[in-house]
Amino acid sequence: MSNPRVLLLAAGFGLVSMGMTGCGGGQPAISHNLRPAQIKAEILARVDAWQSTAATIEETYQTGAHTQQFQLRLMTQAHPASFSLQESSSGSPSTVWVSDSQETTRYQAGAAHYAIVAGTTPTVQQRRVLGVGLAAILHASRVQSARISGNQAVVTMISPVTSAVSAKTVLWFNLATNSPLKWQASWRGGQVTETVKSFAVNPSLSRSDFQFSPPAGVTPEVVLSQAGVALDEAKQQVTFPIVMPPGQTDLTLNQVTVNTDQGKRLVLLNFSQGNGQPVLITESSAGSLAPPAGVSLVTETVGTLSIRVGALPLGGEMAAFRVSHTLVVAEGPTAEIDSMLTAWGNLTSAPNPGSASANATPASP
Repeated sequence: MSNPRVLLLAAGFGLVSMGMTGCGGGQPAISHNLRPAQIKAEILARVDAWQSTAATIEETYQTGAHTQQFQLRLMTQAHPASFSLQESSSGSPSTVWVSDSQETTRYQAGAAHYAIVAGTTPTVQQRRVLGVGLAAILHASRVQSARISGNQAVVTMISPVTSAVSAKTVLWFNLATNSPLKWQASWRGGQVTETVKSFAVNPSLSRSDFQFSPPAGVTPEVVLSQAGVALDEAKQQVTFPIVMPPGQTDLTLNQVTVNTDQGKRLVLLNFSQGNGQPVLITESSAGSLAPPAGVSLVTETVGTLSIRVGALPLGGEMAAFRVSHTLVVAEGPTAEIDSMLTAWGNLTSAPNPGSASANATPASP
């Protein structure tokens, strides 16, 4: 199950400070007799008209018994598609993402460098729901129920919060101020809620709001791929080292996803071979692997690695082994998995195997 970490709102029904400008305020209430799909359509028509937004949000992210609190400041505009997102949490340095529609810059406070990536990583896209991006997720959502109480609408939906995961979502929306009050998403193993502290519809924003000005002495890193930035972000979300296949393997990293399963974090690394066939590597801090139904694993030794390996029912191979404190599970074409295991086994036979594997990179990140 993917970890959506979507930008979701959680506000109670109490007082919420709303800074409203432009055409956002003064919207008339809609009929209480509308069907759920009609209520969603009315909200969508108003959100579609947003040209820019500015919000401060409190986010609560829960996986199992683990809870994290974040404070978010988000500015977005529709044309050109741009955003500025700042995240902070107690005990951690703040992180800022700024996009001017051509590239996205990511910087963590105190770092000596900032990263630049063409386009926008999926991780950041998911955390921009409460800006002009709210319209896109409403368009893609399937409404289940809706009700109106006074000027407040509550809509329950099934929404695609990542490319692989749909979640039960609930939107609280103020029909008088044309602004969201609350957004919540729940999926197996987790839930995100967000509290809007302030929200402005169509504020006056300038080009400089979507340009990154680095602190004195801070220099850019080499321009990264989207997968490279996502990998950097994933490393900050897990407590175990993320290890990469040896550089001599013919693999290209395409996507990185942080998942949650039974309250534990997983990292999914989606690679492709030179011929385009997929290879999936799942990493976690788990002590062992319970193989899926229909898969029998035997133990083999490659270099210093003790590997459990077996054939997959629909073709290909699965292998599980540990590198330092990380459990690695690889799935893909048999020849590619065998070649990767040989390279990895030889690498870990060298001095400081944990460090070497952790620093290895795919051929084309």
